[in-house]
Amino acid sequence: MGVCKYLDLSTSHLSAMGRLFLANPEKFEKEGKVVVCPKSYGWIILYWENVYGKGIPACLQDIFRLADKENCNLVVLDRDGDVLPSLPTYSC
Repeated sequence: MGVCKYLDLSTSHLSAMGRLFLANPEKFEKEGKVVVCPKSYGWIILYWENVYGKGIPACLQDIFRLADKENCNLVVLDRDGDVLPSLPTYSC
């Protein structure tokens, strides 16, 4: 039996470019790099390794690196999620 671990963070860690990317992920989903599921106040993101530097906004690359470091399979971004001092925050 497999169990997925996910990283739960605040949407305040998203820049305007990161929000635009998540609102329009079709190009990246077609290339098999990420799957984005919108939710009421954020997103659930499934991504594969080696997405860095391939048109993915820097704020999301930082989040994905942290998720990799923590061995997470998914990222949940929510307005009520945790704000980490180790990641930049943005006011959008």
